[in-house]
Amino acid sequence: MTNAKWISVKDRLPEVGKQVLLIVYGWEHSIVYIGKLHPGWYKAYLRRGNSCLNIPIAPSDWLIDGWSYFKAPDVKYWMPLPELPNGLHRYRIKR
Repeated sequence: MTNAKWISVKDRLPEVGKQVLLIVYGWEHSIVYIGKLHPGWYKAYLRRGNSCLNIPIAPSDWLIDGWSYFKAPDVKYWMPLPELPNGLHRYRIKR
């Protein structure tokens, strides 16, 4: 993946459920996160009886590791994750 380039979400979205690098706005600056497009996760989260200390959180189609959903993420760009070095594996976390 030597020629990887950032892709605008206006041009194309990543495959649903596939983890990618994201450039996200929403607070003071843009920050790079790992996340995935996951439409409907927020509604399913609430249906299971989850809450965030009874504080309303902003619904989003993006599930982003480390993002505080007190503010909706504004995802602008994404890029596939690079390959891991030989012998290493990604952990799959079910959400």
